[in-house]
Amino acid sequence: MRRILKVAQREYIETVKTKTFVLMVLMTPLIIGLVIFFTRKLSQDKGGPRPPVKVAVTDRSNELEKDIKASFDGYNKANPKRQILLEHLGSNQDPNTLESRQKIKLRKGQLDAYVILEKNILTGDGKIRFYTCNTKPTKLDALWTIEGLFKNVVTNRRYQLKQLDSKLLAELRHVPIQRLEIGADEQTERVQKKSERITKMMVPFFFMYLMFIGIISTGQHMLSSVIEEKNSRVMEVLLSAVSPFQLMAGKITGLAGIAFTVTGLWGAAAHFAARWQGLNINITGQLLLYFVIYYTLGFLLFLSLIHISEPTRPLYISYAVFCL
Repeated sequence: MRRILKVAQREYIETVKTKTFVLMVLMTPLIIGLVIFFTRKLSQDKGGPRPPVKVAVTDRSNELEKDIKASFDGYNKANPKRQILLEHLGSNQDPNTLESRQKIKLRKGQLDAYVILEKNILTGDGKIRFYTCNTKPTKLDALWTIEGLFKNVVTNRRYQLKQLDSKLLAELRHVPIQRLEIGADEQTERVQKKSERITKMMVPFFFMYLMFIGIISTGQHMLSSVIEEKNSRVMEVLLSAVSPFQLMAGKITGLAGIAFTVTGLWGAAAHFAARWQGLNINITGQLLLYFVIYYTLGFLLFLSLIHISEPTRPLYISYAVFCL
Protein backbone atom coordinates (compact mmCIF):
# COMPACT_ATOMS: atom_id res chain seq x y z
CA MET A 1 0.00 0.00 0.00
CA ARG A 2 2.84 2.38 0.81
CA ARG A 3 4.36 1.89 -2.64
CA ILE A 4 1.03 2.50 -4.32
CA LEU A 5 0.69 5.80 -2.44
CA LYS A 6 4.26 6.71 -3.40
CA VAL A 7 3.50 6.18 -7.08
CA ALA A 8 0.25 8.13 -6.71
CA GLN A 9 2.08 10.98 -4.98
CA ARG A 10 4.71 11.10 -7.75
CA GLU A 11 2.06 11.02 -10.47
CA TYR A 12 0.08 13.79 -8.80
CA ILE A 13 3.04 16.10 -8.15
CA GLU A 14 4.58 15.61 -11.59
CA THR A 15 1.27 16.33 -13.27
CA VAL A 16 0.51 19.43 -11.19
CA LYS A 17 3.95 20.88 -12.00
CA THR A 18 3.42 20.72 -15.78
CA LYS A 19 2.36 23.75 -17.84
CA THR A 20 -0.35 21.67 -19.48
CA PHE A 21 -2.10 21.20 -16.14
CA VAL A 22 -1.95 24.91 -15.31
CA LEU A 23 -3.30 25.85 -18.74
CA MET A 24 -6.04 23.23 -18.49
CA VAL A 25 -7.15 24.53 -15.10
CA LEU A 26 -7.05 28.21 -16.08
CA MET A 27 -7.86 28.31 -19.78
CA THR A 28 -10.93 26.07 -19.85
CA PRO A 29 -13.04 28.19 -17.43
CA LEU A 30 -11.70 31.34 -19.11
CA ILE A 31 -12.75 30.17 -22.57
CA ILE A 32 -16.18 29.08 -21.33
CA GLY A 33 -16.61 32.41 -19.55
CA LEU A 34 -15.69 34.36 -22.69
CA VAL A 35 -18.13 32.31 -24.77
CA ILE A 36 -20.95 32.98 -22.28
CA PHE A 37 -20.03 36.69 -22.10
CA PHE A 38 -20.01 37.25 -25.86
CA THR A 39 -23.16 35.16 -26.29
CA ARG A 40 -24.99 37.35 -23.80
CA LYS A 41 -23.69 40.51 -25.44
CA LEU A 42 -24.85 39.34 -28.86
CA SER A 43 -28.26 38.29 -27.54
CA GLN A 44 -28.73 41.65 -25.81
CA ASP A 45 -27.76 43.59 -28.92
CA LYS A 46 -31.03 43.07 -30.74
CA GLY A 47 -31.18 46.58 -32.16
CA GLY A 48 -28.01 46.44 -34.24
CA PRO A 49 -28.00 47.41 -37.91
CA ARG A 50 -29.21 44.91 -40.48
CA PRO A 51 -29.65 45.13 -44.26
CA PRO A 52 -33.26 45.85 -45.28
CA VAL A 53 -35.44 42.79 -45.73
CA LYS A 54 -37.59 42.79 -48.88
CA VAL A 55 -41.08 41.31 -48.61
CA ALA A 56 -43.86 41.14 -51.20
CA VAL A 57 -47.46 40.47 -50.16
CA THR A 58 -50.64 39.61 -52.01
CA ASP A 59 -53.84 40.21 -50.07
CA ARG A 60 -56.52 38.17 -51.81
CA SER A 61 -59.09 39.18 -49.21
CA ASN A 62 -58.76 42.85 -50.28
CA GLU A 63 -59.39 43.96 -46.69
CA LEU A 64 -56.04 44.05 -44.92
CA GLU A 65 -53.79 46.24 -47.05
CA LYS A 66 -54.12 49.34 -44.84
CA ASP A 67 -53.69 47.37 -41.63
CA ILE A 68 -50.61 45.61 -42.99
CA LYS A 69 -49.05 48.90 -44.09
CA ALA A 70 -49.75 50.51 -40.70
CA SER A 71 -48.27 47.54 -38.85
CA PHE A 72 -45.05 47.51 -40.88
CA ASP A 73 -44.72 51.30 -40.77
CA GLY A 74 -44.94 51.16 -37.00
CA TYR A 75 -42.26 48.50 -36.85
CA ASN A 76 -39.93 50.40 -39.19
CA LYS A 77 -40.40 53.58 -37.18
CA ALA A 78 -39.47 51.77 -33.97
CA ASN A 79 -36.52 49.97 -35.61
CA PRO A 80 -34.84 52.40 -38.01
CA LYS A 81 -31.73 50.22 -38.38
CA ARG A 82 -33.67 47.04 -39.12
CA GLN A 83 -36.06 48.04 -41.89
CA ILE A 84 -38.54 45.74 -43.62
CA LEU A 85 -39.36 46.92 -47.15
CA LEU A 86 -42.92 45.88 -47.96
CA GLU A 87 -44.31 45.70 -51.50
CA HIS A 88 -48.06 45.31 -51.99
CA LEU A 89 -49.07 43.38 -55.11
CA GLY A 90 -52.55 43.80 -56.52
CA SER A 91 -54.86 40.81 -56.35
CA ASN A 92 -56.50 41.66 -59.70
CA GLN A 93 -53.75 39.89 -61.63
CA ASP A 94 -53.81 36.20 -62.49
CA PRO A 95 -52.94 34.45 -59.19
CA ASN A 96 -50.86 31.68 -60.75
CA THR A 97 -48.85 34.06 -62.93
CA LEU A 98 -48.25 36.47 -60.08
CA GLU A 99 -47.16 33.67 -57.76
CA SER A 100 -44.77 32.25 -60.35
CA ARG A 101 -43.14 35.65 -60.89
CA GLN A 102 -42.55 36.18 -57.18
CA LYS A 103 -41.05 32.72 -56.79
CA ILE A 104 -38.60 33.55 -59.59
CA LYS A 105 -37.63 36.71 -57.68
CA LEU A 106 -37.12 34.64 -54.54
CA ARG A 107 -34.78 32.27 -56.36
CA LYS A 108 -32.80 35.18 -57.82
CA GLY A 109 -32.44 36.80 -54.39
CA GLN A 110 -34.52 39.87 -55.32
CA LEU A 111 -36.96 39.06 -52.50
CA ASP A 112 -36.46 37.61 -49.03
CA ALA A 113 -40.07 36.50 -48.57
CA TYR A 114 -43.35 36.35 -50.45
CA VAL A 115 -46.61 36.25 -48.47
CA ILE A 116 -50.06 35.35 -49.75
CA LEU A 117 -53.14 36.00 -47.62
CA GLU A 118 -55.86 33.70 -48.90
CA LYS A 119 -59.30 35.04 -49.72
CA ASN A 120 -61.13 33.53 -46.74
CA ILE A 121 -58.36 34.34 -44.23
CA LEU A 122 -60.77 36.32 -42.04
CA THR A 123 -64.00 34.37 -42.18
CA GLY A 124 -62.98 30.80 -43.02
CA ASP A 125 -60.10 28.41 -42.82
CA GLY A 126 -57.79 30.48 -45.02
CA LYS A 127 -54.04 30.38 -44.46
CA ILE A 128 -51.08 32.71 -44.62
CA ARG A 129 -48.70 31.23 -47.19
CA PHE A 130 -45.14 32.28 -46.46
CA TYR A 131 -42.60 31.57 -49.22
CA THR A 132 -38.81 31.79 -48.75
CA CYS A 133 -35.78 30.48 -50.63
CA ASN A 134 -32.25 29.80 -49.33
CA THR A 135 -32.77 31.94 -46.25
CA LYS A 136 -29.57 33.27 -44.68
CA PRO A 137 -29.19 32.60 -40.94
CA THR A 138 -28.74 36.33 -40.31
CA LYS A 139 -32.26 36.99 -41.58
CA LEU A 140 -34.11 34.27 -39.69
CA ASP A 141 -35.09 36.61 -36.86
CA ALA A 142 -36.48 39.09 -39.41
CA LEU A 143 -38.64 36.39 -40.99
CA TRP A 144 -40.00 35.41 -37.58
CA THR A 145 -40.82 39.07 -36.96
CA ILE A 146 -42.62 39.31 -40.31
CA GLU A 147 -44.70 36.22 -39.51
CA GLY A 148 -45.67 37.74 -36.18
CA LEU A 149 -46.70 41.03 -37.79
CA PHE A 150 -48.99 39.29 -40.29
CA LYS A 151 -50.52 37.11 -37.58
CA ASN A 152 -51.25 40.16 -35.42
CA VAL A 153 -52.92 41.97 -38.33
CA VAL A 154 -55.19 39.02 -39.11
CA THR A 155 -55.97 38.40 -35.44
CA ASN A 156 -56.88 42.02 -34.74
CA ARG A 157 -59.18 42.18 -37.75
CA ARG A 158 -60.90 38.96 -36.67
CA TYR A 159 -61.47 40.52 -33.25
CA GLN A 160 -63.10 43.52 -34.95
CA LEU A 161 -65.36 41.34 -37.08
CA LYS A 162 -66.48 39.46 -33.97
CA GLN A 163 -66.88 42.78 -32.14
CA LEU A 164 -64.34 41.80 -29.53
CA ASP A 165 -62.02 44.23 -27.80
CA SER A 166 -58.45 43.04 -28.26
CA LYS A 167 -57.27 44.99 -25.20
CA LEU A 168 -59.98 43.40 -23.07
CA LEU A 169 -59.02 39.93 -24.29
CA ALA A 170 -55.37 40.59 -23.52
CA GLU A 171 -56.35 41.76 -20.05
CA LEU A 172 -58.45 38.64 -19.45
CA ARG A 173 -55.63 36.36 -20.62
CA HIS A 174 -53.08 38.06 -18.39
CA VAL A 175 -52.83 36.09 -15.16
CA PRO A 176 -49.90 37.19 -12.96
CA ILE A 177 -48.09 34.37 -11.15
CA GLN A 178 -45.93 34.94 -8.11
CA ARG A 179 -43.62 32.00 -7.42
CA LEU A 180 -42.66 31.68 -3.77
CA GLU A 181 -40.10 29.36 -2.23
CA ILE A 182 -40.25 28.42 1.42
CA GLY A 183 -37.39 27.17 3.55
CA ALA A 184 -37.07 24.69 6.37
CA ASP A 185 -37.99 27.42 8.82
CA GLU A 186 -41.68 28.34 8.91
CA GLN A 187 -40.82 32.04 8.75
CA THR A 188 -38.54 31.71 5.72
CA GLU A 189 -40.25 32.67 2.49
CA ARG A 190 -39.00 34.52 -0.56
CA VAL A 191 -40.00 35.30 -4.14
CA GLN A 192 -38.36 32.98 -6.65
CA LYS A 193 -36.89 34.66 -9.72
CA LYS A 194 -37.28 33.22 -13.20
CA SER A 195 -33.50 33.08 -13.59
CA GLU A 196 -33.23 30.90 -10.49
CA ARG A 197 -35.65 28.34 -11.94
CA ILE A 198 -33.65 28.16 -15.17
CA THR A 199 -30.41 27.86 -13.19
CA LYS A 200 -31.75 24.95 -11.14
CA MET A 201 -32.73 23.19 -14.33
CA MET A 202 -29.24 23.73 -15.80
CA VAL A 203 -27.30 22.51 -12.74
CA PRO A 204 -27.54 18.79 -13.67
CA PHE A 205 -26.38 19.59 -17.22
CA PHE A 206 -23.42 21.51 -15.81
CA PHE A 207 -22.39 18.57 -13.64
CA MET A 208 -22.73 16.22 -16.60
CA TYR A 209 -20.56 18.51 -18.73
CA LEU A 210 -18.04 18.83 -15.89
CA MET A 211 -17.92 15.06 -15.57
CA PHE A 212 -17.40 14.57 -19.30
CA ILE A 213 -14.62 17.17 -19.62
CA GLY A 214 -12.84 15.95 -16.48
CA ILE A 215 -12.87 12.29 -17.50
CA ILE A 216 -11.80 12.89 -21.10
CA SER A 217 -9.00 15.33 -20.26
CA THR A 218 -7.60 13.23 -17.39
CA GLY A 219 -7.92 9.97 -19.30
CA GLN A 220 -6.09 11.49 -22.23
CA HIS A 221 -3.30 12.52 -19.88
CA MET A 222 -3.14 8.96 -18.56
CA LEU A 223 -2.66 7.61 -22.06
CA SER A 224 -0.01 10.20 -22.90
CA SER A 225 1.82 9.52 -19.63
CA VAL A 226 1.95 5.76 -20.26
CA ILE A 227 3.23 6.22 -23.81
CA GLU A 228 5.85 8.74 -22.68
CA GLU A 229 7.13 6.51 -19.89
CA LYS A 230 7.36 3.53 -22.22
CA ASN A 231 9.29 5.49 -24.84
CA SER A 232 11.69 7.01 -22.31
CA ARG A 233 12.29 3.67 -20.51
CA VAL A 234 11.07 5.18 -17.25
CA MET A 235 8.52 2.40 -16.88
CA GLU A 236 11.26 -0.22 -16.84
CA VAL A 237 12.94 1.57 -13.94
CA LEU A 238 9.65 1.86 -12.10
CA LEU A 239 8.83 -1.81 -12.64
CA SER A 240 12.17 -2.73 -11.11
CA ALA A 241 11.03 -1.14 -7.85
CA VAL A 242 7.28 -1.90 -7.85
CA SER A 243 5.02 -4.54 -9.30
CA PRO A 244 2.79 -3.85 -12.33
CA PHE A 245 -0.23 -3.95 -10.03
CA GLN A 246 1.26 -1.33 -7.70
CA LEU A 247 2.36 0.83 -10.63
CA MET A 248 -1.05 0.91 -12.31
CA ALA A 249 -2.92 1.25 -9.03
CA GLY A 250 -0.70 4.18 -8.06
CA LYS A 251 -1.09 5.89 -11.43
CA ILE A 252 -4.88 5.48 -11.31
CA THR A 253 -4.99 6.82 -7.74
CA GLY A 254 -2.79 9.80 -8.60
CA LEU A 255 -4.78 10.68 -11.69
CA ALA A 256 -7.99 10.30 -9.71
CA GLY A 257 -6.65 12.96 -7.38
CA ILE A 258 -5.84 15.15 -10.38
CA ALA A 259 -9.33 14.64 -11.78
CA PHE A 260 -11.04 15.61 -8.53
CA THR A 261 -8.72 18.60 -8.13
CA VAL A 262 -9.51 19.92 -11.61
CA THR A 263 -13.27 19.38 -11.37
CA GLY A 264 -13.29 20.80 -7.84
CA LEU A 265 -11.57 24.00 -8.99
CA TRP A 266 -13.84 24.34 -12.02
CA GLY A 267 -16.95 23.70 -9.95
CA ALA A 268 -15.87 26.20 -7.28
CA ALA A 269 -15.11 28.83 -9.93
CA ALA A 270 -18.51 28.30 -11.55
CA HIS A 271 -20.26 28.48 -8.18
CA PHE A 272 -18.58 31.76 -7.18
CA ALA A 273 -19.22 33.20 -10.65
CA ALA A 274 -22.92 32.39 -10.31
CA ARG A 275 -23.06 33.94 -6.85
CA TRP A 276 -21.27 37.00 -8.20
CA GLN A 277 -24.01 37.33 -10.84
CA GLY A 278 -26.63 37.15 -8.09
CA LEU A 279 -27.79 33.58 -8.81
CA ASN A 280 -28.64 31.55 -5.75
CA ILE A 281 -27.62 27.95 -6.48
CA ASN A 282 -28.34 25.39 -3.80
CA ILE A 283 -25.90 22.48 -4.20
CA THR A 284 -27.02 19.73 -1.87
CA GLY A 285 -24.79 17.07 -0.34
CA GLN A 286 -26.84 14.37 -2.06
CA LEU A 287 -26.11 15.90 -5.47
CA LEU A 288 -22.38 16.04 -4.72
CA LEU A 289 -22.44 12.44 -3.53
CA TYR A 290 -24.06 11.23 -6.74
CA PHE A 291 -21.59 13.27 -8.75
CA VAL A 292 -18.62 11.67 -6.98
CA ILE A 293 -20.05 8.17 -7.45
CA TYR A 294 -20.82 8.54 -11.16
CA TYR A 295 -17.62 10.45 -11.79
CA THR A 296 -15.58 7.68 -10.18
CA LEU A 297 -17.35 4.96 -12.15
CA GLY A 298 -16.94 6.84 -15.42
CA PHE A 299 -13.30 7.55 -14.61
CA LEU A 300 -12.60 3.88 -13.92
CA LEU A 301 -14.39 2.83 -17.10
CA PHE A 302 -12.33 5.20 -19.21
CA LEU A 303 -9.06 4.11 -17.61
CA SER A 304 -10.01 0.46 -18.04
CA LEU A 305 -9.88 0.99 -21.79
CA ILE A 306 -6.25 2.13 -21.57
CA HIS A 307 -3.85 -0.79 -21.56
CA ILE A 308 -0.11 -1.30 -21.64
CA SER A 309 1.80 -4.17 -23.18
CA GLU A 310 0.63 -6.61 -20.52
CA PRO A 311 -2.89 -6.14 -19.07
CA THR A 312 -2.86 -5.84 -15.32
CA ARG A 313 -5.40 -6.58 -12.67
CA PRO A 314 -6.38 -2.99 -11.85
CA LEU A 315 -7.83 -2.62 -15.33
CA TYR A 316 -10.05 -5.64 -14.89
CA ILE A 317 -10.95 -4.58 -11.37
CA SER A 318 -11.98 -1.08 -12.50
CA TYR A 319 -14.07 -2.47 -15.35
CA ALA A 320 -15.75 -4.96 -13.02
CA VAL A 321 -16.54 -2.18 -10.53
CA PHE A 322 -18.20 -0.14 -13.28
CA CYS A 323 -20.25 -3.10 -14.49
CA LEU A 324 -21.51 -3.71 -10.98
